[in-house]
Amino acid sequence: MAVILHKTGAIPGNKIPAAQVAKFTMMKDNTWYSAIREPYVHFSGFSIRQQACDITAPNEIDLGRVSRTDFRRKGSVATGSVQEFIIGLRCSQLNGAEIKLSGIHFNAGNMAGTLKLSRGKNGAKGIGIRITRQGVPVTFNQWMSFDRIAARNAEIRLQAALIQTRDIIEPGTAEAVLDYTIRYL
Repeated sequence: MAVILHKTGAIPGNKIPAAQVAKFTMMKDNTWYSAIREPYVHFSGFSIRQQACDITAPNEIDLGRVSRTDFRRKGSVATGSVQEFIIGLRCSQLNGAEIKLSGIHFNAGNMAGTLKLSRGKNGAKGIGIRITRQGVPVTFNQWMSFDRIAARNAEIRLQAALIQTRDIIEPGTAEAVLDYTIRYL
């Protein structure tokens, strides 16, 4: 069984005493049973750590202006569009952290790490935005360690670039959304 606690307000670092935090009811043969002792969930005391981290990351990454002729074929990257960006943590204390990248992306093997463009009125067609780490396309929805974790800081260096995803490219704006989730260890 997994239990997920959701933060609903300010939480100071503190020790939480042992308590009953949930109760199950069961149905058997159209009869509800709630007086059975086993369905209660009890936690022994646990601690909540006060984690104060600021995240440093760009809100937008400008991949510049490229021409259709900057792409050679399906799967090629417009070299002038490659931009490095850093997602960083600045913390009062940090033992460890991992990051998971997600977004609306291609599932085909030859388009690994590539985000689909947002559908807009003047949106380009036939390209996507590839996210790489040290030159290798990232795998979305998998936890990754940060490149560097020091006593109070962590960072991961990534690159974004425009990549041709179809045989024919139609000009327009190229926008996509990259989401990330940080897990403190």
